[in-house]
Amino acid sequence: MGFDLRRPIGLFVDLNNPIVRLMQIVTMFRWYYKIVLALILLAGTQCVKDFADQPFLAFVTPSASFKITGSVSGLTGTLILKTGSKEVTITGNGPFEFGQRFSSGESYDITASAPSGFVCNVSNASGVVYGDITNIYVNCALSGVAISGLDLNYISQNPGAFNSAQLSWSTDFSGTYIVKHGTDCTSGTALGTGANISGPTSPGATIMTTINASELAAGPNTVHVCLYNAGPTFYDSNSAAITVDNVAPTIAASPTAGNQSSVTSVSFSCTDPGAGCNGMAVSSQTVGAPAAAPNPSDPAINNDGSSPTPAAYGSAIGLTDQSVTTIEVIAVDNAGNVSAVQSFSYLVDASLNSLSSPAATNPYVSAVGTKTSTVFSWISDRSTMPYEIRIGSTDCTDGTVIDSGTTSGAGHTTGAIAASAFALGVNTVRICEENLIGNKGMGITLSVTRDETAPVITSATGAGSSVSYGGTIVYTFSEQIDTGSTVIGGGDLSTEDNGGVWGTTGSFTDDKLTLGPAASYWNPGFARALSLTVYDLAGNSATVNHTYDFPDGTVQPFFSNAKIWNSYIKNDSAKEIDASNVACDETENNFYYGCIHGGEFRKVMVIDSAPDDCTGITATDTNGWYDWVCYDPPGTGPVEVVSWHRKDGIQLADLINFAGPGWNTNAVAIAGSSFTAAPAAQWWSNPVQTIPAAGGAVTTPNVVYVVGSNTQISDTLDIQANNVTLVTAKTANLSVATTNTIVSNTGKSFTWIEGNFDGGTTITDAAIRIIGSSKYHRLDHINVFNALSTSVRGGIYLRDFQDSLIQNVRVANTLAGSGIVVYSAGTNFTRNMFRTLTLNQNSGSGLLFITTGTISDVIVMDSYFFANDIHGLHVQGSGGVSNSIFMNSTALNNTSAGFSIATSGSSSNTFVNLLGVNNGTDGLLLVSNSGNQVIDAGFGDNGAFSVNMNATGRAFFSGLLLSSPAGGNCSGGAGTGITTPGCNAEGASDHTAIVGFNPKPPGGGPIGRMTAADPLNGSARNLTYSPTIDWINFQYPFRGWGLQASASGPYDSGGRARCFGAIGSACWQTDLSLRSGAMEFKDPPGGLSCPPNGNAVVVHNWATATTGSVTFLRHAMERGNDGVSDLPFCLGNEDCIYTPNFGGYQGHNTLTASGCTSIATGGSIENVDFYEYSVNGF
Repeated sequence: MGFDLRRPIGLFVDLNNPIVRLMQIVTMFRWYYKIVLALILLAGTQCVKDFADQPFLAFVTPSASFKITGSVSGLTGTLILKTGSKEVTITGNGPFEFGQRFSSGESYDITASAPSGFVCNVSNASGVVYGDITNIYVNCALSGVAISGLDLNYISQNPGAFNSAQLSWSTDFSGTYIVKHGTDCTSGTALGTGANISGPTSPGATIMTTINASELAAGPNTVHVCLYNAGPTFYDSNSAAITVDNVAPTIAASPTAGNQSSVTSVSFSCTDPGAGCNGMAVSSQTVGAPAAAPNPSDPAINNDGSSPTPAAYGSAIGLTDQSVTTIEVIAVDNAGNVSAVQSFSYLVDASLNSLSSPAATNPYVSAVGTKTSTVFSWISDRSTMPYEIRIGSTDCTDGTVIDSGTTSGAGHTTGAIAASAFALGVNTVRICEENLIGNKGMGITLSVTRDETAPVITSATGAGSSVSYGGTIVYTFSEQIDTGSTVIGGGDLSTEDNGGVWGTTGSFTDDKLTLGPAASYWNPGFARALSLTVYDLAGNSATVNHTYDFPDGTVQPFFSNAKIWNSYIKNDSAKEIDASNVACDETENNFYYGCIHGGEFRKVMVIDSAPDDCTGITATDTNGWYDWVCYDPPGTGPVEVVSWHRKDGIQLADLINFAGPGWNTNAVAIAGSSFTAAPAAQWWSNPVQTIPAAGGAVTTPNVVYVVGSNTQISDTLDIQANNVTLVTAKTANLSVATTNTIVSNTGKSFTWIEGNFDGGTTITDAAIRIIGSSKYHRLDHINVFNALSTSVRGGIYLRDFQDSLIQNVRVANTLAGSGIVVYSAGTNFTRNMFRTLTLNQNSGSGLLFITTGTISDVIVMDSYFFANDIHGLHVQGSGGVSNSIFMNSTALNNTSAGFSIATSGSSSNTFVNLLGVNNGTDGLLLVSNSGNQVIDAGFGDNGAFSVNMNATGRAFFSGLLLSSPAGGNCSGGAGTGITTPGCNAEGASDHTAIVGFNPKPPGGGPIGRMTAADPLNGSARNLTYSPTIDWINFQYPFRGWGLQASASGPYDSGGRARCFGAIGSACWQTDLSLRSGAMEFKDPPGGLSCPPNGNAVVVHNWATATTGSVTFLRHAMERGNDGVSDLPFCLGNEDCIYTPNFGGYQGHNTLTASGCTSIATGGSIENVDFYEYSVNGF
């Protein structure tokens, strides 16, 4: 027979002894032995004969696993099948499979965990696995009882409540049932009453069982439906929970009933510990207070919460202010228990009584005075209310009640209360009034003061005091005064006073009385009497009798922010007098006139003048210090006379009493008014102190340091504060005992220096030194002489400051330096003005600018540079001077050039009306620079060129250019602005050259050597050089000392230097004014003609000044009488001085009307009237 290895070999085996049976089979079937042997050797292989009624034989240990599957029907919910440790969770009908595999020979016994209410039967539940098991069937059906509902979870044993509940249930089980209550079906008690409490089941039908509360215990109960099969044997059960609640709900109100101090709403809450609340019904009624509480109809509600009458409670019930509200509430719970009706009453008064206008007929009382009792009254917004009056209380519950009762109306008035009822001092009285709910609040208070002491009168304006014409007399008192009882009588002032104005010192009300004139001023007079009687508020009295002086007027500061000397205000108006009184703060950048010296301005009110009328009113001061003007200040009132301009020749020294030291007094006389004079007084309040003998640092601002006689200080006076003033008497010299500078200022502003400074031929620094960033200095009427100095210091050394005025300065006989040295390494020296300088007899130059940076916006005018050993005016260094004006100045007899500007940085300068005569080299040296302009210049008898451009200078020439040598003697060329040698116009220049004349006598020119000694000088007109020469005292700034080289003339080439002992020749007093016959340099037909019109102008640009540029008239300068603080050029809308001459000298003596035609409108400069000096030349 054939054998198919692809098919298993089926054998009948005895599973009890498979090895024995295998050997039997091999013996019986010998022809199979080879196959059997082969099969035994095949590990892991099994051969099975697939007979349904026979087991199978595994020849070797099997490694296969099998699955168990089946199906489910009738399932609702979750079913869990389990055998051993293996289980499967099934949630629906249909096939299922155990997730785990079963080994061959593994036993199984499947049990079912059915969902609640179901019973699930498993078919073929157990066996042994030798292959896949697929015949497991699970059938699920409802268990014994399914409870579908309980209509009430809470019932009650109380009449009218829910006394029973209906339990709905069903079963598919066919048997009997009993409904019990208790722990379970075994120990529970069968219900004795009610429908369907026991009997046979009705499979598939719903059974309604009645559960009566009367059979249950109060509180939670469990009811069981118990099923029994034929036996009867317990089969299954199900249970339901039900609660018996016999307690009616309780009701709470928020807020609780009673008085309410705010308008609110009432909320009600129902509380039931068992069934819980099912609803509330409310009824309310409100009446206006005061009234009895109303009684509204009772509310009602059914046991199921329906038909609440008159309304169901749903939200808070609002109360009404000043009313009584009763609210009644009833509640029902879910067991049908209905509460009793509860009533809540509320009285609402949300506001306290509004009390106002508390008053006492006498808030101050005295047992010995005139006010011995007081009566209280007040106003209330309610009437007929209980009240109390308390003393010494902090609220309406403490203190002492001194009066009580019921108000008679909207407020009340008490009877009189004696002063003795109050303690001395301030008593607090509290008026308390109840509202509808008895609240008094804090009440309202007032005070009653018991005062048994008479007032003390203090005269703030003391008896005998001087009171200004419009001033006041002030009295203060130790307590508040009864203003209605005050008596001002006796004495002549009682007919003029205004009745007084009451005020406060800050301690009391009405404890200060200010008496002023009833008219605009007090009548003048002395020892004028006044009697004053006052009463305090309690009626205690006091009296004083005083006298006062009333001068006719006083001199006062004009600017309140510049009351003292050397104080300044901003120049922010067209007229100085109209400036806005804002103090300068060093932010101004517009020359010295950016700040007005407000301290000079004094005023006197003309007290009897017609308001705002200056007609006929003039003034003078006794000492002749100032020019005065009548001024109408803003507003309506008397006019003032104002010192708006210090007279020519008046110095600060004239204002000082050096003997004191202090200020001199001065008086003002007024014409055109019956008020004729302001009495003599000191006009400034600055401290005046003698200069410290040791010198050293001065650190206090606003002090005026004075030198009354020749004084030598031990060391440098070091100014270390702003607004310091130093002045010497006109005949006093200040010197220092060391070789250091006499006066030094490093970076402090507003320094005022005036006086005479003797270097003693020993100081190796400048006599005066101002260095560092600072502003607004005044160096005025200064004489410096005999300083040894150095080539870079000079008699005066100035560095890096701005907006200052240096005028009326004379520096002579600096032994090793220049007269004035200006130094700048940057751009900080700017907007400074030098005017009326006399710099002569110095071993260096007269005025020396040393620049490694740029010096800009400098003005030098009306000055004289002569007999200096180098130049008259010189600019040196790697920088330059730019955008500056050099005007109306003379350079004579200097060893080198008269005017030397030879630096590349010196550009955009304007040279106006210069005169250079008999200088050792050039009259004007202007090389290596550009953008300059020269307008009107005269030169004569200079050692080299009249004008030397050296082919490297660039300038615009205009006006007249005078050069004495025949042929001109100028060094110019292409692009320089002038021709060589003829001095004629070149390029854009438009000047007229006049050449070939004799500047010396008899042709005329500067006078030179004086024929008589100057009347103010202390030395002879000529003498051998000595440091003891009087170097400083001359009648005019155009006079000084020079070298007399020969007796043949006033000056010659031998006189081009200073006189000095080494030379051995005489020093001679020299005059730089013009001879009356000096036809070329002096007024027409020589000199300069009258300005023809308003378009004959000079236009100059500034580098840093806020004005940007300036346009001024040629051949003129400002007269300075227009009350405008500006530059001294003829700028229009002012009087101007006609300048007919070349150089610094323009005449002398008084100013008179000029023959020049006035300039009207229509030009660049308008509205100018001309004046000139009455004497021009000698």
